[in-house]
Amino acid sequence: MEAWEVIRLALLENNNGSRVITTTRIFEVASSADDVYTMRPLSPENSKRLLCKRIFSGEDNSDGVELAEVRDKLLKKCDGLPLAVLTIAGALAGKTIEQWYMVYNSIAFGHVNGRVMDDMIRILSLSYYDLPPHLRTCLLYLSIFPEDYLIKKDFLIWRWIAEGFIEYDGGRSLFGVGESYFAELINRSMIQPVEVGDRDSVDGCRVHGAVLHLLRYLAREENFVTLLIDNMLSSGRGRPRRYLGLVGAPISELPDGIGELEFLQTLDLRETGIQELPRSICRLRKLMCLCVDSTARLPSGIGNLVALEDLRLYSVSTLHFVKDELGQLTKLRILEIRFEELDEQMEDAFLRSLSNLQNLQTLVVDNFGGSSNFDRMEKFFDPPRRLRRLTMTRTALPAEWIGSLSALYYLCIEAPELRLGDLKILGGLPSLRSLWISSRSNERPLVITAHFQRGAMPKVRRVEFSFSLRDFSSRADFGFGLENLLSLEHVTIRLHDKVHSVEAALRHLTKKHPRRPTITLIRDGEEPTDTAASNDTRTQEELAEMEAKQLEERRDKFIQELHEENLLLDDLQAQLMKISEHKR
Repeated sequence: MEAWEVIRLALLENNNGSRVITTTRIFEVASSADDVYTMRPLSPENSKRLLCKRIFSGEDNSDGVELAEVRDKLLKKCDGLPLAVLTIAGALAGKTIEQWYMVYNSIAFGHVNGRVMDDMIRILSLSYYDLPPHLRTCLLYLSIFPEDYLIKKDFLIWRWIAEGFIEYDGGRSLFGVGESYFAELINRSMIQPVEVGDRDSVDGCRVHGAVLHLLRYLAREENFVTLLIDNMLSSGRGRPRRYLGLVGAPISELPDGIGELEFLQTLDLRETGIQELPRSICRLRKLMCLCVDSTARLPSGIGNLVALEDLRLYSVSTLHFVKDELGQLTKLRILEIRFEELDEQMEDAFLRSLSNLQNLQTLVVDNFGGSSNFDRMEKFFDPPRRLRRLTMTRTALPAEWIGSLSALYYLCIEAPELRLGDLKILGGLPSLRSLWISSRSNERPLVITAHFQRGAMPKVRRVEFSFSLRDFSSRADFGFGLENLLSLEHVTIRLHDKVHSVEAALRHLTKKHPRRPTITLIRDGEEPTDTAASNDTRTQEELAEMEAKQLEERRDKFIQELHEENLLLDDLQAQLMKISEHKR
């Protein structure tokens, strides 16, 4: 409460119409506000809809008498708590009616009796114990992270691998198996997916507060996590070190002894200020993930690290590495590389090496020292056929080879001009879901002289353009043929100057497009404008009705999201203590 009083001192009481919305599970904090809204549980009908949406993809296939009976009993136990409904749905998906009854009986006749949170604990515990052992272990590992912490997917999976939680499964790599574990935990509603940036993909997760408290309790009960205080740290003997993360550490060099960590799988040196990597690092033959800061110089011999799957280099200036070593890392799935200067010789060497990396799925190329259009690559370049994400900054639109990337679903690129041939190539990408194109600079505005044809990019859902449009309005309209992208859901236009005709053209697009995509217009120095809600041809009554409907939908969504964050964690902790006492 003292902290809240300090915060209030910074809030001006000048009746300017601003509002601060606070969500809390502490009644004293809520009561210090002017108005308190106590979240109500979901209605039985909305609980049923949420359950069916999760299990049956929106279709209510539980109307059989017996199935409906056990469904309603289970929902009654959830007591309108959205997290409970989602958690129980994860445990019921794909199960028979007999198994549904087994789930209900596990909840209904537990050993702890009492309040709503008793059943909540049983539901969460049931979903945890319903997981196969390997997923339980991976989920328990999340107990080490703070509440509401954004956990990056890639580095979580590397940690799982380092701990030995993931085993080879058929022909898949360890990381591929880890990705399937991550997806399964999302499908079972044990973790919450998070999209990082505008990549239109799940790149991270968070753990709901109630689930996190349960995981911490279980981790203590099972002695899963050991806390080491400074004077308890060992000298490194005993268990082999497989993960070494030094992100942000105030160090400028690595000791030569780093090469003695023969079992090391992940080495993360971002934001450390290390100037040069020791040659001994080339002895780490089991290393699968290496992230190096922009200031670090690579030693000769990196090509010996043939187990590497994830390589992120933020400054490359040596031709030797690009020409003679990069192409040896044939297991690479992720390559992020930033060139200080990409001259003709370096470019040719890079493309030849890239042709060997046929397992590559993510490629990020930043030509910091200038620009390149890879015009010569057609002669000898065999692009990685498994490539799914491609980002090329300070370059131009790649040549026709990009049309062969049938698995590509994310493309981010800078281009000085989009011509008819370029749009035909982009339009032929069958799996593309997200497209981001910007001009190279304000001095050289992007020119679009063509339109997307009908049926182009059949799966693309998100498109973003960022450019200057000086005098462009006199040469073409601003629709770019976007109405022909039939799966389009969201368009973002970022402008470096003010062209008022753009907004009218985009409003026209929303009327023509069958899916009525959300369109956001962002001008430098201004707040984003949602053009989908501003149509001058509608009457005032239609605008008012539409606005009221949107406000109602936002309110309902907001209330439901607040409810999911409003679980009584204090009660949960108390009940966990009861369970602990009962076990003793």
